[in-house]
Amino acid sequence: MTHNEYWQKRFEELKDNQMKRAELTKREIKKLFRQALKESEKEILAWYQRYAEENNLTLPQAKKELNARERKDFQFTLEQYKELAQKQNLSPEYIKMLNNASMRVRLDRSQSLYLKLFYEIEKLANEYELNLKDLLAKTYEDSYYKTAYITQQVKGFEDVTALSSDRIEKTLSKPWTQDGKEFSTRIWGQKTQLIKSLQIEITQGLLTQRGTAFITERIAKKFNTSYSQASRLVETETAYFQERSMLDCFNDLEVEKLQIIATLDTKTSEICREMDTKIVELKDAIPGVTTPPFHCYCRTTTIPYIEGVTDAEGTTRTARDSKTGKSVAVKSDLTYEQWEDTYVANPKFAKMRMNLVAPTDEFIYQLAIEQGKPYTKGKVGEERFYADNGRPIYPPNNGGIGTPEKITLKSGEIIYSRYGKPTGSYVSPKDTSFEERAMPRTANTNDLHYYRVVKDIKDVERSVIAAWFGQKGLGIQLKLPSSVESLEENLKEVFINEPN
Repeated sequence: MTHNEYWQKRFEELKDNQMKRAELTKREIKKLFRQALKESEKEILAWYQRYAEENNLTLPQAKKELNARERKDFQFTLEQYKELAQKQNLSPEYIKMLNNASMRVRLDRSQSLYLKLFYEIEKLANEYELNLKDLLAKTYEDSYYKTAYITQQVKGFEDVTALSSDRIEKTLSKPWTQDGKEFSTRIWGQKTQLIKSLQIEITQGLLTQRGTAFITERIAKKFNTSYSQASRLVETETAYFQERSMLDCFNDLEVEKLQIIATLDTKTSEICREMDTKIVELKDAIPGVTTPPFHCYCRTTTIPYIEGVTDAEGTTRTARDSKTGKSVAVKSDLTYEQWEDTYVANPKFAKMRMNLVAPTDEFIYQLAIEQGKPYTKGKVGEERFYADNGRPIYPPNNGGIGTPEKITLKSGEIIYSRYGKPTGSYVSPKDTSFEERAMPRTANTNDLHYYRVVKDIKDVERSVIAAWFGQKGLGIQLKLPSSVESLEENLKEVFINEPN
């Protein structure tokens, strides 16, 4: 697999995962539409049965003014709707409509039905908008961080400023289509369209006297049409904000060029085929025009284009050194969770978890809580690293600084078990002093066992030891792939004064 194929695969997976998230939201929205249709049909049937004469209801009968008793009953219903509208945070326009209806001197039967249907559609639109907004916010945030993670494996790792809720909110509320409408406006436009279509279907059903079966069937079709529109909106908006997030991240990481990558199969559109592999300057990137999404249900995505890195041949992965700007070979086994903890949320606090900066008293206190040990703040000196009961507060990241390097221990090297126990997997080179190992004071009494490597040991994790327990640290620790005693074919115990 070439570099380009590797990065294509990573970004295609990112796009695919975000669109799968959209599918889950579509299922939830479909449930909302089904429930609204069910309640609407129930209201229509109850209304029809109340006013029909001999199982028939004409338009003039439907337009007949409510009598005093009917108006009193409906007034009570209106008050209930107003209370629900306030609790469910429905639109001010809908609440105003309810207030106007309650003040009318005259109100006919059809208007009483429409007001009930309006409530169901209003509630549907409100919940639909909340679901979509939550999806888009999560899509933008998740795509941004994962784009940064993948891209920094190429460019080199550095701190990433955490996204603020205000930045996400402003991005979501900014219109991006040519008509200047953002997703919220489209949802409420679909709501108005659905309400009008229901009014038309009910009126036509009464005029032709086709009965409730005909009316409810026609209304079900209108709901299905409205859901199809909602489904397309979810897909399109998710695709856009996933790409918008990537572009914003590329800009923050100072990526200058992008490459367009289409999913090539029998379903690929002509425009996506034409744009596939095209390289675009970031300053020229316009979603929907020069970069994806190019159409509804668009599966095309983009990757950062870094000449000499992402387009290099071969299977060995490289990264661009953030200081020198040169391409260097790297071991990219840093997991996303490790990257996020180190470079995002709270960079300084996260760096302490990787021992990249000295621990504060607050951080040591937090570690004590995590390790279930009693701890009183205000300790000084090496006592900072011990709990109230004298037990050591162990350092994070297994005591190493940063991400360990994978090496092979060569035959002939001399090591000793770091804690003096053959059941452990942590060792150090034989010349590493106690202070350099930064061990708790109780470990100083342990007998050390020395070993000579008689057969190469692969997949050993090498780290520089962090200063801890009042010791200077900076020695070397080696994490073996398994315990010392289980590597009897690779290690032979020796006396320090007789290393051979």
